[in-house]
Formats: sequence, C-alpha cells, structure tokens
Amino acid sequence: MNSIEYLEWDSIFFNKKIGRLICDDSIGSPSDLDKKDFNLIYVFSRNKLNTNWQPYFLDQKTNSTLTYETSTPIQDNNLFEISEKKRAIELKKLISINGHYSRFYLDKNLNHKYEELYQIWGKKCFNFNTNRTWYYVKNNELVGFITIDISNNNQVELCSVLPQYRGQGIAKKLWLHAFNEIAMDGPTEFHISFQNENTIAKNLYKSLGFKSYQNWYIYHI
Repeated sequence: MNSIEYLEWDSIFFNKKIGRLICDDSIGSPSDLDKKDFNLIYVFSRNKLNTNWQPYFLDQKTNSTLTYETSTPIQDNNLFEISEKKRAIELKKLISINGHYSRFYLDKNLNHKYEELYQIWGKKCFNFNTNRTWYYVKNNELVGFITIDISNNNQVELCSVLPQYRGQGIAKKLWLHAFNEIAMDGPTEFHISFQNENTIAKNLYKSLGFKSYQNWYIYHI
C-alpha cells in the first residue's frame, strides 16, 4: 500500500489538509488508517472495500475509451463549434448541473464549495488552445454543450444538457458531431470518466460504443 499523497491544490481550495491514498483490502477498517494530521483523505480502491468502509463510500468512477472513425455527418443547424466563450450565464448553469453525481457534490462537508469548484473547472475547459467545444442552441437558448481536451488523449471534460431538453437526442448529436470533427483524419481514440450512478450518462456512453477499462471506488475519510 502506498503512503498518503498530500494534495496541495485541494488543501488550499477547501482550507483543509487533504491527501490521497491508493488503497487495497489489506486495511480492514478506516479506523486502521494512520491519518497523521490530515483533515480529509480521498481513498481510492480498484475493488469495493468491505462493509466497514461503506459509510464513507461516495463514488464509483469508471474510465472508458472508444476508437471512432468518421461516419455520416450530423445535419442540425442548432449545433456548432465555438472559438470563444459565449453565453456565460447559460453556460454557468449547464456547468453547475453537470456534476450532481460528483463526490464533491455528494459530500456534505465539501458541497458548499461545489459550485465554485465546477466553475473553476469549466473555466479551465474553455482554453481554446487545448480544448474544442460545441454548443447546441435551440429557440435562442443554450441547451447543451460538450468540450473535449484534444491535448490530453481527447478526454471529454464536460458535457451537459438542460433537464427539460433531455430525451431528445441532443447529447448524442453533440458527441457524434464532435467525434466526426476531431476524427476527420482517421480513426481516433476518445476517453471519458464518469460516475457509475449516473445511469443516463452510462447508457449513452454504452450506446456510443465506449468500453470500460478501469474502475475506482472512492471513499472520503
């Protein structure tokens, strides 16, 4: 088992001493941890730990990948790529609802900072030197977007659709259009990390052909 890694950015942001531990089932209980002077430890395990850990469980994170080859273009005038951040107020709302399955939203000791955390992440994603971003605008309203970090193995960073517009195939159009645009020069690999409890997203990724290759069970101690 590895030692606890100090996380400087998280510690400063949450005003707590925070560390990360890659754990295995050799630790029978959270009470067996030598927490030192950490206020909070993110415990990551490849396997689900025993029932002693259950009160601290927050998230099962799945990493998936897809190799995509350009197919028939998506024809929809509501869908377009942007080269600068637009519609800031509407975008802020979409970014906020994107992470309601996040462990930072579920942890009652941290979720007072959730909104600020996700807006910082959203700002990072709108660096157009590293990311490509598409909007879906309907009836002059921003109802969905996707942003992909093309500098990091085409990692899908954020994708969100307003709840009242879900079930209309908008998210799938966003994904397929973005994939087609990025994969114009040949088969291209894409990556996504998601919360396993987010069944709507999980079903979408499965329908697109994503294959899971890594799982993490995450506990906050």
